[in-house]
Amino acid sequence: MGRAWYPVSKGCGFESVKKSLVWLVLYAGDNRGKTAALAPEGLIGYMEKRKKKMVSGAVTEARSMRGHKQLAKAVSLAKKSSGSRLTVEQLANKTCLSSRHLARLFSKEMQMRPAQFLEHLRVRAAIHRLEETTDSVAQIAKDCGFGSRASLYRAFDRVVHTSPAEYRAQHSKRKNEGRAGTGESLGELPSIEEEDCGKVAV
Repeated sequence: MGRAWYPVSKGCGFESVKKSLVWLVLYAGDNRGKTAALAPEGLIGYMEKRKKKMVSGAVTEARSMRGHKQLAKAVSLAKKSSGSRLTVEQLANKTCLSSRHLARLFSKEMQMRPAQFLEHLRVRAAIHRLEETTDSVAQIAKDCGFGSRASLYRAFDRVVHTSPAEYRAQHSKRKNEGRAGTGESLGELPSIEEEDCGKVAV
């Protein structure tokens, strides 16, 4: 004799389980116990599957939340260290992550690599110095964590698509014309805060 069939609600709450149990009692009464003994096996199996699915979902959500908090910490540390020569490896160590895991988090939530994010932060710091001071490009490169004037020029070429000297000249011209803006060509960097670890604000 094949396994008895009975409808089981697709929900996973108390009401759906109660409905299934009520149907099971009615089924047992109608069939005088001939095949009802097989039905509990199906119900128990279904409930076990639902339990495993719910536990798996909870674990996945917990991991996601933990990943967001770790990413928020990494972003916060990177911002605080934008003037230093902080490396991706050092950032990963400070957040108790592997470099590979940190890269996965940045790629998923920020749509950029950790090294790109660090570079953007340094370029922004350099832009502020170019706009607000008369410091030399070499001094700005040193203070903003680039290490050398050449490194600053390469980063500017990648991010701003111009040189620091040209950017400063363009900014001075815009300022004289009354339309200067800070980092106009950069747009907004993605950011994520620990207290809002389920979202990424752009």
